[in-house]
Amino acid sequence: GQTLVVGCVSPNTIVLSDKRGFIRMHDVKHNYIEDRKKVVHHFEGFLDKNGFSKTSHYFYNGVGDMLRITLQGGFELECSKIHPLWKMFENGIPGWQKSSDLNIGDYIAIKPTNIESFGKPVELKPFISSYKRKNKRNYNENNLKLPLYLDEDLAYFIGLWIAEGTIYKNGSGIEMSTGDYEIEHFLKSLIKYNINFRGNGIDDKSYAYRCTNKRLHNFFTWLGFDCPCYCNIKNIPNKLLSAPKSILKHIISGIFDGDGGVYETYDRIEVTLSSTSPGLIKTMQSILLMGWGIVSTYDCIKAESINASGKNDTHVNYDQYTLGIIGYNAVKFGMEIGFRLSRKQLRVEKHFSDKFNLNYSKFYNIPHQGVLYKNAEDKRLANKITYRDKDGFGKFIESAYQIKKSKTVNKFALKRVCEFMKRITNGNDYDQLIRNCEEDVIWRKIIKIEKINGSSCDFIIPKTHSFITNGIISHNTPFHAQDLYGDLKTKKGWFVIEYPAIFPDGRILWPQRFSYETLMEMRNTQGNIIFSRENLCRPIVSDASIFSLD
Repeated sequence: GQTLVVGCVSPNTIVLSDKRGFIRMHDVKHNYIEDRKKVVHHFEGFLDKNGFSKTSHYFYNGVGDMLRITLQGGFELECSKIHPLWKMFENGIPGWQKSSDLNIGDYIAIKPTNIESFGKPVELKPFISSYKRKNKRNYNENNLKLPLYLDEDLAYFIGLWIAEGTIYKNGSGIEMSTGDYEIEHFLKSLIKYNINFRGNGIDDKSYAYRCTNKRLHNFFTWLGFDCPCYCNIKNIPNKLLSAPKSILKHIISGIFDGDGGVYETYDRIEVTLSSTSPGLIKTMQSILLMGWGIVSTYDCIKAESINASGKNDTHVNYDQYTLGIIGYNAVKFGMEIGFRLSRKQLRVEKHFSDKFNLNYSKFYNIPHQGVLYKNAEDKRLANKITYRDKDGFGKFIESAYQIKKSKTVNKFALKRVCEFMKRITNGNDYDQLIRNCEEDVIWRKIIKIEKINGSSCDFIIPKTHSFITNGIISHNTPFHAQDLYGDLKTKKGWFVIEYPAIFPDGRILWPQRFSYETLMEMRNTQGNIIFSRENLCRPIVSDASIFSLD
């Protein structure tokens, strides 16, 4: 027997917890590999479609066939073939769609969320104490004066290092490269932590600043940076992802000061971040969207193309990845995160104005509203409802009518028109159109679906059954009667027949193929949770709930 089971995303997926900040799925439980096929109790608030919801359990599924789904703008998710995403169907009504049934060109929802606060202070005392114990004889407290918790300047320094720094292979210290006077001045100010950078200075065109300090080297490795840490594999370690929002923004600011840029044209502004590390760019895209509601686009230029163009004086070995933040989102970045480098921040501040204080997400386009809009229009015409010039609907009508020419339409314009029609007459089509316009999501087209092999894990969220993964709205695995599977059993239009391997009265479904002994061996091999889902048609959470023949 088989049940409709959904869920399971890659352990590298980033989610947002109200208490722990951003975390990667593999950091939920350090022994998740040993917990394979077991349901582990795990209570935490995770970001979902409507805010934060409490999880009850999580489980690890092991290695198997998976899909890598890439959306327009570079948003990406690795998930099992039975993992549902929030999709806009061609009839104009959103709903859950199993990943294996998705196609290139389908529209999937991402969720911009500006959370006021999250995360917890990054305590540095464990590092300080452990280093004292290991070096009782020669430890000098004045050698590295770290605060008990990660502060703003240290966070900014770490961000700069992620963009511009290296760790010495011999463990003697770290190095920073910069050609900016403000950063040079900041590095000198780190003497308050007894972090002493030396270099010939920018005037001598020697842009390398070195700090020979083994304790500083050990501090960076304790934070989670590899040694040696090559530029193409740099990322934000888990310890720093879990930092409070007020501290994490300084890490981000340091990264953008080092590897970011600000570009202006006559009608828009763009903030960019470039790196040879795809992991860093993808991580940044997710945390900007889920933490600050900042929407960005991800792009890649192959090393072969860069070398063939002849624009670089030196040969490039790695692909170049770029994060682009345009218009309103660029201004929002400047307002809520910002640069410490004045020349970059001033460029953004020139575009601060009242018009950018609007929630710009309401102007994003919404797909597949043609059927609903046509039905609403037919009803308007049948009731002889006309738009008057004094209603001021000219530009909104023009925008709404574009729905007949393309797959998407401006949700703000469409909502204004539907709200006017709804005041005159009632209709389910109006209601659905308005709900679609009010839903605080952004729709992105699927541009690539790849078959991959990887490991997957999932959370159990009993109430809302959804959580945000890499900024994409996902459904969790059903383990309760009121979940997706149980809900389908009550819906009209669904005919459900269950054939469990073992019936409740103890009869075996197909004894000639699977005897009782064979089924018990499968149970021992698969574990209770998988055996119950896949053979007993029972999505459950505890061993005690499994039907026993004894």
